[in-house]
Amino acid sequence: FIGDRGGETLSPLTIEGPLRVQRIEALFPSSVAPTIRETFLKTALLGQSQTILFSVGSGNNERWYEGRTARLPMTIAGRGILFVCRDRTEQIRLEHAAQASLEKYNRLFHDSPDALFVLDDENRIMEMNERAEILFEADRHALNGQPVQRVMADLSDSAKNDEETAILERWQYTTERMFRRLSGTTFPGEWRVTRFRLGDRMIRLAVVRDLTERRQDEERLEQAGRLEAVGQFAGILAHDFNNVLSGIGGCVELLAQRVDSGSERALTLDVMRQAVKRGIALTQQLLAFARQRGGAPVPVEASALLRELHDLILPSLPPLLLLQTHPPAASLWFLADPSEVRQALLHLIFNAADAMPGGGGITLSAEGVRRVMAGNGGRSSLSEGEYVIFRMTFVIPG
Repeated sequence: FIGDRGGETLSPLTIEGPLRVQRIEALFPSSVAPTIRETFLKTALLGQSQTILFSVGSGNNERWYEGRTARLPMTIAGRGILFVCRDRTEQIRLEHAAQASLEKYNRLFHDSPDALFVLDDENRIMEMNERAEILFEADRHALNGQPVQRVMADLSDSAKNDEETAILERWQYTTERMFRRLSGTTFPGEWRVTRFRLGDRMIRLAVVRDLTERRQDEERLEQAGRLEAVGQFAGILAHDFNNVLSGIGGCVELLAQRVDSGSERALTLDVMRQAVKRGIALTQQLLAFARQRGGAPVPVEASALLRELHDLILPSLPPLLLLQTHPPAASLWFLADPSEVRQALLHLIFNAADAMPGGGGITLSAEGVRRVMAGNGGRSSLSEGEYVIFRMTFVIPG
């Protein structure tokens, strides 16, 4: 277009020359016309080219244009400003799409629950997300530019070479290994590297997933399996031992018929009889414990549970270890799976016993409490109500 210096009128310019003069509002929307007029005035007064970016239409019909003005060396019919418009719609849309893609990438990259590293073609860290900073206890500036092997634990020279070869040569590489934080602590993790091309460069995205909780869950599951096997084995032993005790008890009764009542031998046989009864009671407890596999909560009396545990565990404890139980003063009932409660308390007692190889004292007690909801909205999973607390204390000599 060729326009006047005030930006009031424009003439579309063709090869044959300017066409009919029209007011600027006839060619452009009224929302854009004042901006174009101001650009004309600046060019006329300052003699410098001006560039503006404006849009016409809305929604899917919106189009973007770049307008540039320049003062002509001579006037044509009083018009001395050249106005060039270029359609920049596709370029703007591509830029918007690229910006949206970048924002999506940033959200995916920085909000990922896993630690992410971007590696260059020499396996050096180019970028890392916030999760990686937290997991490895490192500021990204401390690791950017460093070989990625720096975050791996206990890699020998040959292992480092194998690792680097695998990362460089494979399009996708997954393994489990130990990682090292900058503080020196280590943790198990899953290591997954994917290679892709960005322009003329080869980039690698490395993902580190912390496996600490999964390993702990696996260990707890394995421990539960071992306890299950021990319970079954204990049940078999208790059953066989109960049969042996029954035979011994029968022999004691036969001998008792051949000795005089009140004699020294009769007293000795009575001691043997009581010992057999205690052994049979103990094996019955073991059998009952082995048969229980967890189920729906049932009413349990705390004092009876403590006495049962005392009689069950006391014979298996070292002689230098004293076990005491302090049942509540009044009858205290609660709803729970008794086998799970026994297992938890057995864990506590045996762990304490392992910590006191030189002997000591263990005290197990129970008491009722009432929990009231905290005013600050605490995160405890326990709702308001009445509960039973089992408390264990142990004393080590010295």
